[in-house]
Amino acid sequence: MAKKTIDKLVPILIAEHIIQEERDKPNSKKHKLFVSENNLLVSVPRQLEQFESAFFSLFDITTEKVTVPSIFGEFPGKPSDTLTSVTKRIIELSEYRLALILRMVDYILIRAILEWPKRIQDEKDLNRLYQTVFSKIANLLSRISEKHEIPRLQMEYSTQTLVLEKLGGVGSLFESWKKFKDYGVQKEVEKVIDIFWNIDREIHEMMCKDGSRTQLDYVSMKLGFNFNYESNNWRELFEALDSLDKQKRN
Repeated sequence: MAKKTIDKLVPILIAEHIIQEERDKPNSKKHKLFVSENNLLVSVPRQLEQFESAFFSLFDITTEKVTVPSIFGEFPGKPSDTLTSVTKRIIELSEYRLALILRMVDYILIRAILEWPKRIQDEKDLNRLYQTVFSKIANLLSRISEKHEIPRLQMEYSTQTLVLEKLGGVGSLFESWKKFKDYGVQKEVEKVIDIFWNIDREIHEMMCKDGSRTQLDYVSMKLGFNFNYESNNWRELFEALDSLDKQKRN
């Protein structure tokens, strides 16, 4: 880069607080430039880059263990215990590394909503941060989709556990419905739940490719009817759960 170009860019970077200038003495001709750690436009993308580098280093090593179970070596106990132990470890590796990604995305979302608007008053700068960060997350997810391999031996209930931990299952959605209903905004929240329910249907189908049952299936059976996504509406289920709650309170 030409010196003239640098001379033009540096004042702009200083003005936007992307870098900061320091001098050993007030009249010194030597200017020391440092990346500003307080600038979210700098620090947050850098955190994501550091995470991506560290995560995929971990990811590549664990992929060897997920795709080549024999890499774990011998296990103590009976020969029949070996396959069980290997299977368990493969499942745990696959799930825990996905959980790390979900945790990072949660970190970003929480800070993006609660912290960043307080620290960045300029709307353009805030939008620029959102665009930069979520573009990086998109690239991160793209890399994961290319690399991630669901272990052949992974059991369906294992996937369900991970999903339930993140989404809270039907119970969590039901509690939200009740709470907003108590606050007099039932119609409004039901429009939101309609959207969630269509997405939940996709999650349900994803988890039940082998015919296994989900938490929703067990809940509906306890209520005395076999709930079906195609023929039943979520309102029927929630009304039944609400009625059951009222019976218990009485």
